[in-house]
Amino acid sequence: MSKEPMEGNWMSTPAADEDEGTKFNGEGGSRKVHQFYFVKFWHYKDPEKDSKLEWSRQQCEQLDQEKKLIVDDKMKEIMSRGENIYSELERKRYRSAVLGAGVEWKTLVVGFLQASMDKLNVTASSSSKQPAIHSPRTLVTHGSNNLAKEEQLSKKTPSAHQPQFLMSSLRNEIGRAYFWYSQSKNRKKFEQILKEIKEIEDRHDKAKADAAAKGNIWNPLSSKKAIEDQIRLLNKIPDELKPERCEVM
Repeated sequence: MSKEPMEGNWMSTPAADEDEGTKFNGEGGSRKVHQFYFVKFWHYKDPEKDSKLEWSRQQCEQLDQEKKLIVDDKMKEIMSRGENIYSELERKRYRSAVLGAGVEWKTLVVGFLQASMDKLNVTASSSSKQPAIHSPRTLVTHGSNNLAKEEQLSKKTPSAHQPQFLMSSLRNEIGRAYFWYSQSKNRKKFEQILKEIKEIEDRHDKAKADAAAKGNIWNPLSSKKAIEDQIRLLNKIPDELKPERCEVM
């Protein structure tokens, strides 16, 4: 049994099988109305949600780690390449400096030998009573017929070939020279040149010693020939080193 509707209010009644519902008012009128049903949908929860999220997180971490390894490897490769380039550049600089020192060594030794030859020219001219016209020491004309005095004055005359360095001996300098040519690709060739120069020096010293032992006067021209041969060998060095120096400079 339904209650009477209150005046001014509306109330819902169950709808008939074919009708959705009827609305009554206080005056006895009726009106067909729609009846609404409110259904609450409960949120669906995936039972594997947590495991899927964990799997996704692990996949992301794995990808990040793989990318990090790739980036780290690339950085190491770039840094290693840069270090190799710098190291190669330093080696070339060092090699160029050593080869350059080898050329300077040759220039100094040739100057030393040339100065020795000048002394031989003075000695030869004094012994023959004739001026050595090719020697820079004879550029000063003093007009003295005293050979001893002339020799003393000539020693005071600066030579155009006098090197601005001190050498203990050519033999010692040859021993040091092996280092200057150790950086050369043609090291064996330079070692052969130095060996020939030393052999000339050995023959020269032996000949002087033999002459002194026999009581003979040493001929300065023999020393001059030995020095000329040594200078000729030394003058080969720049031609051999020039291509290498251009390569590393």
